[in-house]
Amino acid sequence: MKEITPENQFKKTLFKLSEQLKEVEAVSIDDKTLNVLESVKEKTQSLIDDAKHSETEATLADAVEHFEETHPDLTATLRDIINMLNNIGI
Repeated sequence: MKEITPENQFKKTLFKLSEQLKEVEAVSIDDKTLNVLESVKEKTQSLIDDAKHSETEATLADAVEHFEETHPDLTATLRDIINMLNNIGI
């Protein structure tokens, strides 16, 4: 059985976020939402690929603000990722 570490949990949550982003992208969206989605997808992929960028938390925080009222599940996952980034020191 694979050990549950903060890093493993983080990766699992990133993949969950990727799936939720695909769901949001599948519905009709405006240009602002599309730009936010693309930015979050880019940063998420960078994190999945183990790249570390100082602006990632700001990008995710902007996405939380943008999606807070319209996509609560996505917002919750984004907040989880921000917390996990802080907990593992990224």
